[in-house]
Amino acid sequence: MENLLGANKKNELLEKALEVAGIGFWEMDLLTQKVTWSPIKRNIMGVAATFAPTLPKTIAFFKHGEHRQTFTQCFNLAVEKGQSWDGEFLIETALGQEVWIRSQGEVEFLHGRAVRVFGVSQNIDQQKRMLLENETASLGAQVARVGSWELDVDTQKITWSNMEKEIFGLPHSYEPTLDDVTRRFKAGEHRDKLVDCIQNAIDFGASWNHEFLIIKEDGQESWIRARGIAEQKAGKTIRILGACQDINERKLAQLRKDRLALAIKEAHIGIWEYFVPEDKLVWDDTTLAIYEEIPENFKGTRADWLSRVHPDDLQDKILILESGLGEKDQLELEYRIVTPTKKVKHVKCNAWCEFDNNGTLVKIYGLVSDYTQLKKTQLKNEKLALAVQESKIGIWEYDPKKDLLYWDENTRAVYGVDRNTFQPSFQDWEMRVHPEDLDRVRKNVASALAGEDEMSLEYRILTPEKEIRHVKHYGCIQYGLDKKPEKVFGIKTDITDLIHVKLELTRSQESFAGAFEYSSTGMALVDLEGQLLEVNKSILKSIGYSKKELLELNLAGVTHPEDLANDLHLAKQIRSGKRDSYQIEKRFYHKNGHLVYALSTVTGVNDVNGALSHYIVQLHDITERIEAEEKLERSNKIMTEQNDSLLNFAHIVSHNLRSHSTNMAMLLDFYQREKSDEERAKIIDMMTSASGGLNETVNYLNEIVQINTTTDAQMKSISVLRVAKKILDDLSALIQTTGAKIELKINKQHFVLGVPAYLDSILLNLVTNALKYASPKRKPKIIISTEVSGRSIFIRVEDNGLGIDLKQHGENIFGMFKTFHRHQDAKGIGLYITRNQVEAMQGKISVTSKVDKGSVFKVELERPTHSKKTKDAKNT
Repeated sequence: MENLLGANKKNELLEKALEVAGIGFWEMDLLTQKVTWSPIKRNIMGVAATFAPTLPKTIAFFKHGEHRQTFTQCFNLAVEKGQSWDGEFLIETALGQEVWIRSQGEVEFLHGRAVRVFGVSQNIDQQKRMLLENETASLGAQVARVGSWELDVDTQKITWSNMEKEIFGLPHSYEPTLDDVTRRFKAGEHRDKLVDCIQNAIDFGASWNHEFLIIKEDGQESWIRARGIAEQKAGKTIRILGACQDINERKLAQLRKDRLALAIKEAHIGIWEYFVPEDKLVWDDTTLAIYEEIPENFKGTRADWLSRVHPDDLQDKILILESGLGEKDQLELEYRIVTPTKKVKHVKCNAWCEFDNNGTLVKIYGLVSDYTQLKKTQLKNEKLALAVQESKIGIWEYDPKKDLLYWDENTRAVYGVDRNTFQPSFQDWEMRVHPEDLDRVRKNVASALAGEDEMSLEYRILTPEKEIRHVKHYGCIQYGLDKKPEKVFGIKTDITDLIHVKLELTRSQESFAGAFEYSSTGMALVDLEGQLLEVNKSILKSIGYSKKELLELNLAGVTHPEDLANDLHLAKQIRSGKRDSYQIEKRFYHKNGHLVYALSTVTGVNDVNGALSHYIVQLHDITERIEAEEKLERSNKIMTEQNDSLLNFAHIVSHNLRSHSTNMAMLLDFYQREKSDEERAKIIDMMTSASGGLNETVNYLNEIVQINTTTDAQMKSISVLRVAKKILDDLSALIQTTGAKIELKINKQHFVLGVPAYLDSILLNLVTNALKYASPKRKPKIIISTEVSGRSIFIRVEDNGLGIDLKQHGENIFGMFKTFHRHQDAKGIGLYITRNQVEAMQGKISVTSKVDKGSVFKVELERPTHSKKTKDAKNT
């Protein structure tokens, strides 16, 4: 009894421990599909005691996506392969809460078959979330680059975290001391401030939070924010705890921003904002001054601003700017404005866009500067800037009272000095001016500081490697209350490439002028409107005009009209930027009236701003080549047509006459065997008809002999019905012998334009083939029909014969000597003749066929004109 009580007590304690640990049991009988949950398991899932779990319901508790898929995979592997699992999952309880659980499962087998899956589920939500929070905090510290440190005041021992060491550029093995740490702060203000902060923390328990400049292990300066808190006991500081954050990038960005703000202020750059929904435009004082606008007169709307834009720039620039506002976050534009006093100014505008969460443009803000004077200078030097590819402008500042000189990175790059080691001074700058230019530079600077001249000049400098560079120097002077220069600032540009390009351009212009004038290829310069600017001697020689005459006419005036549209279309593509050049063959009219053929190459030329300025046209005279090609083509065409005519003639003689002779021989055989006088009389009539057909074929052959080099002269209006009836009369004996049934579905009004002998031969060959290749399974049936489509007549010859396997023979069906059936009379020439005859009459022939079903041949020929058809119909 005592043992039993002890066991019960142990079970109660075990259940209590499981409840505290949040561990519940579950199992599933795979034979009955019954799922059982313990009370703790139900509590974890947030369901009532009456809830009846199933496998689908269990899976549905796991969060959709990765967690549900992983659990399903684990369960399936357990059932199929006996694999257990132990994993962490996120579930959604019946109460709608997301809870982390640890799920473990095992499988029980009986006779090699899985019969039960069972396991435990543990609520680990609190531990899991604490772990995730710690990981997030650690990650946040790493991302924010925040290190920690502490100082034991009594022992002077200082401890750094690994991130603290990384901020100072030190290895994790570094062991800091107070003296070593102190010397890593920049000497002077920053080091002194650190010492004061530590001393005040020790003496008075004062905390601090300041920005310092430190010297990293590699010698680089870097900004940090350091914070210290004193821990006291019995009124005495025993320990100082602190944190250190790397703020170098943010601090440098702020310093650049401060310098930019100062530069904007000193450079008289205005700031503006436009609130799109309210149509509200706000200008600061500098912007109002640039526009010379009285605040009371400025209404602050978009229309008010547009009214001040120069009319010539309104369409070309402003509307283009506004059309792109919804597509770009930043825009830049130069345009002109007209002040109330009618003064025209050039301004540069930079704009940035802000959008709401729906992507709607809500605000535009930016800067505006007056660069009228700079624009005038730019226009004066426009020719010198023709080949400039890239200009890197440096910014500099000089304090005359303190003799302090500041160069940005671009200025240092111009002078070829290192930004980390070189600290410029006025004396350093003078030392780098070329000795031959130094006196002139000094005079300009002195004159500008005295207010007698502007600080704008070009001179040469010497880099540390003794390389000579040309620079463009421009400066502005700010005066103090004492009327003396307080600050001088400006820009500096390396124009070495520009100077070299200018010299090279001069040489190139001289070289181009000679090459242009004496080139053996005709050359011309044409402006964007198509007007000739210049022509050379070769083009004048090809076309026969004098220079004065051709400049007045232009190339378009002597171009063949059929070639002009394509030429203008391609030139338009160069203007739109779709192509840089094009080459075509075109025709010109010589002054004497004959045609000149030329290979024309047109290339677009851009100005220094990248805009198309004019075209270079090169004309290579190819008249002799074109005439020779045309002559050769005509000869080849004549030879081909003559050969085709001879070949057709030969085939008609051999093929068509053989059909007639065969028919005559069969009729003669019938006549000899026939005893009845009445039947003999009928055969005599049939022989007479066949003889007439033979005579008519011979007449057609006589006509073909008269064809010279083309069938066009022999083309006539032909009645399809008449030709079909004639063919059937000619083949009457063969039709009677085969027992074929012939149907004519031909409209008597259907006429075609062709050569009678050819059409006769075509129908004769198609009907003969239909009889020759009839199926032994059925009586031959042939349908000859016509239909009209537009300007064409389609003649169909349909049979129910053997048919042709088009998959196997489709490509060769109209080839010479190509046969598709084992027939003793098959020569492989009939369809070849037929196709040539159809194409000679500008027609087409096609076939559709199925094996043992039959074939349909379709011939397309042109209909004659109404008057021609009527005339021939009457003759018929």
